[in-house]
This record gives sequence, C-alpha cells and structure tokens, in this order.
Amino acid sequence: MTSAPQDTQPILIDNSLLFHKDGNDKLIVFVHGLMGDAVETWTFIGDEQHPKFYWPEKLFNDPEFAEYDVLSFDYESGCGPAYTIKQLAQSLKTMLDGTKRKYQYKSLSFVAHSLGGLGVRQYILDEHKKQNIESVVLLATPNHGNSLAELGVFFCNNPQWEELAHGGVIDYMGEQWFETFEKTQTSKPFLHSAAYELKPVEKYWIIKKIIVEKYSAIMDAQERRGFLKDHETISKPYGYDDQLYDWTRQRLLQNPVEPELAERSETEEQAIPETLGKLKEAVQGTELEKAENLIEIGDLDGALKL
Repeated sequence: MTSAPQDTQPILIDNSLLFHKDGNDKLIVFVHGLMGDAVETWTFIGDEQHPKFYWPEKLFNDPEFAEYDVLSFDYESGCGPAYTIKQLAQSLKTMLDGTKRKYQYKSLSFVAHSLGGLGVRQYILDEHKKQNIESVVLLATPNHGNSLAELGVFFCNNPQWEELAHGGVIDYMGEQWFETFEKTQTSKPFLHSAAYELKPVEKYWIIKKIIVEKYSAIMDAQERRGFLKDHETISKPYGYDDQLYDWTRQRLLQNPVEPELAERSETEEQAIPETLGKLKEAVQGTELEKAENLIEIGDLDGALKL
C-alpha cells in the first residue's frame, strides 16, 4: 500500500493519493513515469540544506493553490504486468471520472513526468472535448520515443518499454495531436508547457547521458525551459525556492513568465555542460551543489569562481 511522507493526511484511492479540502473545485493531477510511483517520483529525500519535500503535498499547501485539490495518480509501471499507454489513459479517465463526480471539480490541470506525460497526452486526445483542462506541464516526456528503452525491453517484461523503444504507438499519438491541436493553427484550450533536463544521469554505470533529449521533450509545447537536473531529479524540486517548482507553479497558474524563468538562449544552454564539466574537475560535495545552483540562476561566472 502506498504511503506518503506528509503532514497533510491524503485520501487513499487505489494507491493514488488525493489531497482534498472542502469547497475546492479545481484539481491538479500528478502522473509519474516509467518505474515510478505516486510518492517516490515526486519526493526530494532531503539533504543538509533542505528537508524532505513531497511535491504534490507541498503544492496543495501552497497558498497560491488554495482553491485546488491535488491528486498523485498511481499505476503499475515496474517489471511485470502493466498498462499500455492507451490503457494508462483509460485508467486515468476512470479515476478522474470518479473523483469529479464525487468532488464536483470544474477544471483539471496536469503535471506529468516522462512516460506519464504520454498517458496524459492520450487522455487529453480522448477527453479534451468533455473536460475543462487549464494547464498541462510535462517534465522530460519522450514525445518521440526513446532508443534507450531497448535496454528496458531486454531486461524488463513491460509493454511500456516496448512502446517507448519502437515508437509506433507514440508516433501515431503525435500525428493525432498534430491533427487535433496544431494543424488548424488555433490556440490550444489549455496552456501546454514542457521542462527538459540539462544534466546527464550518472547514477547507473550502464548509462551516463541525457535520457530525454530537448527536441523530444518540448514537442508542440507553447512554453519550455531547461533545468540543471537529470531525468530523475527533474520531478523532485528541493523546495518552494527551487526554480523548477517556481516555474511549474507559474505555468499551472498561467501567469506571465518571469525573466529569470524564461527559456535560455541556445548559447546559454550550450555553455552549461562545459561549465559543469570544469566544476566537476575542481569541486565536489556541497561546493559543487552551490555551483550548480549558481548555474541554474544563470551566474556561470560566479560558479566558476568557486
């Protein structure tokens, strides 16, 4: 059974977690990615500078979201029996139909990580004419599939790996999305934003690279931004002052993009890996974290001074 590291007691619905307050009529839905779950995917475990931070709960407690409930949706995504992307969207629909009937939500917004974003996109294709969707934030979603999934197919019996690796289902979804929202050149009925990773995963010996490339993550997004996070940490802001949290909050509220959170230029982004490489040769531990924070806010010179 799913349990959450929270101060606010959520309602447990089939391992999904709903943070609810009477009178709220808007719902934000978090959808985890492949090999994730409703808790771990969104939890920064804490360090010397920051306490544990469970994003869905903290968003629910954010005063700017006083009118919103928050649901962290769970589904099987490990090795073994699991939904296809289409079945994931259908399961999400079943969950949301039930919660909307019970709590009378008037609008939906989504925050989705990786493969979860594909499930959300399929849900939107199926339901956008029936639902009032305000905002969709996709975090490192492989909208063009992912060649690294071939490794997952070899090691793990899960249809989600197969669909990511071979792309037919995802390509067809992309064609449908284009026909529905892009071909007519009319504005989407919701704000579609995309975050992408600028830092390679270095946790596993088998791969040390960006998992979802920028071109795949930002497909058709109206607003986009890269973050100095890898594929795992891009779903785990360390606190309310994390730029990832702030950018996502503003996208959900559909506020104007603040200058410090605007998309970086190509030149600025290209300078980040080089600067990070120099830093790793010179500093470690807490000092490296400080330097990375300076890079995140655009102070490359300040980072190199360390």
